[in-house]
Amino acid sequence: MQTTKPNYAYGIYEVGDRIFLNKSEALYHATQTKQTVTWDFHNDTYGAYDWSIRPSGTLRDIYRQRAQQIRDTYDYVVIYFGGGADSWTALHSFLSNGIHVDEIYSRWAFTEEKYKPVNNVDRRQFNLHSEYEYATLPVLKDIEKRFPQTKITIDDYSNDYIDDVDEQLLSKGGHYTTLGTFHRFCKKSDLEQQAVKQGKSVGVVHGFDKILYCLEDNQMYAYFVDRFAGTDLDPDRSIEGFFWTKNMPEIPIMQAHEVKQYYQLHPELNLNEFKRKIYCSICYPDWNVDTFQVGKPLGSEIWASEAWVYEFNPRYVQSWKWALNQYMDKIDTEFCEYYQNSKKFRTGYKPLKSPLYRIGTFVAVDN
Repeated sequence: MQTTKPNYAYGIYEVGDRIFLNKSEALYHATQTKQTVTWDFHNDTYGAYDWSIRPSGTLRDIYRQRAQQIRDTYDYVVIYFGGGADSWTALHSFLSNGIHVDEIYSRWAFTEEKYKPVNNVDRRQFNLHSEYEYATLPVLKDIEKRFPQTKITIDDYSNDYIDDVDEQLLSKGGHYTTLGTFHRFCKKSDLEQQAVKQGKSVGVVHGFDKILYCLEDNQMYAYFVDRFAGTDLDPDRSIEGFFWTKNMPEIPIMQAHEVKQYYQLHPELNLNEFKRKIYCSICYPDWNVDTFQVGKPLGSEIWASEAWVYEFNPRYVQSWKWALNQYMDKIDTEFCEYYQNSKKFRTGYKPLKSPLYRIGTFVAVDN
């Protein structure tokens, strides 16, 4: 039984006197023992900071420092790149500052194109694969020309939808239990495996995530939620959240202050209503907000973008459904979300929240 708190990028789950790294296992144990679950996302580190004090410098400065910090820590740096604002900004923070990236790793199921052709018109989550063509590939082609020392791996994981799913595989998805989360986020490239065999320290950089915020009694607060994918523990690699890390807490603090300043200058906007495009324009200053992006999934279990698998391999889908029901039926419904709170259509796990961190008094400025 693990009782000491490990330093784990995704934080830890506590159920009574037990500690878990895997969310599914924590929720299962909490259900069986009728206990609550708390998520400790480096609470000691973040709680030791006065979030009301804005860090010095700019977001670009602090992103550059973070990129250099990671580069100085590992022999081999891999950036998981999907083409979205988070991973793009992480990658840009390295390359735009002359900080070497050993490998860019991007995973897609290209068989999907046989079932639904790509297009740049439909921005529903169903059309996620089109982001590869219109958001990811143009960036990778540009990097290939300008940074030839950086290796680019584009991995087709279509064949991972052939073998059946079991409960053990399902639990590796972290917060997510969709058809393919465990394939999309848990594997590593051949180049990374070679680096491990050569005895190199490997740092895998993920662009998680966006700090959330709320307004209560004219006070603004920021907090984290545990919407992580692919949290399976691997002793051969270290996961580095580019924006969320105990090694540089100034990043989410600075982001929160940037958000506060923007919303104070735009009193017509509701701070309690998260808008992804607005957030990206504030916290990712070099990102093109008009880059092709589709909507987000309905929940951690339901991804419309994976509907093609129902045609590609119905047996795989049936094995996933069976494993999912075997697992989720053992977890208390209080840990789950349901569409329109109906208790009939489960959409996945409820995200768990960190403590609220006070940014300061919110004073709208009339223009």
